[in-house]
Amino acid sequence: MSLSLLPKPWHFVLVMSLALAGCASSGEQFAPPCPTLTLLTDAGDLTRFAGAGRDVTDMAVAARISAVGAKCARESKSAVKATVNIVADVARGPAFAGRVVDIPYFIAITEAGQIIDKRNFVARVEFPANVSRVPFLGPEIDLSLAISPQKNATVYKIFVGFSLTPDELAYNRRTGG
Repeated sequence: MSLSLLPKPWHFVLVMSLALAGCASSGEQFAPPCPTLTLLTDAGDLTRFAGAGRDVTDMAVAARISAVGAKCARESKSAVKATVNIVADVARGPAFAGRVVDIPYFIAITEAGQIIDKRNFVARVEFPANVSRVPFLGPEIDLSLAISPQKNATVYKIFVGFSLTPDELAYNRRTGG
């Protein structure tokens, strides 16, 4: 039986409207309309094991995206700038060797169901001595979204998640992680 080192509250799909988290540029009264931001359920957790075992004693690292920060501002008459960053909890397990781990994640933008931009990032997390769990606050990532009088930024969707291997994705789906 596999156990996660991270707390597992309810399973959730984090859907936040950038408009609610938006902030207006100077001279504007309101932030422009913004895309929906979604944390992909199957990609919100990352569990890595050392070796072939899948027991808690084989767990090397467990991470969970705990929040996605976002704000939105008008960049120009033809663009909206969405600024996104992630917050994750990262725990080292009994099978972890070392003090530094790289955790891959992505931010993707879709329009009409098609991916129009996807960016991959790596969170480098360092564990201090005698500490098994650390928070990670990602850098602010600016995304420029084309707009026009006929098209505002709500036509876009932004998706966030960990970049998982096929085995890690299958593990999440199997365990509800």
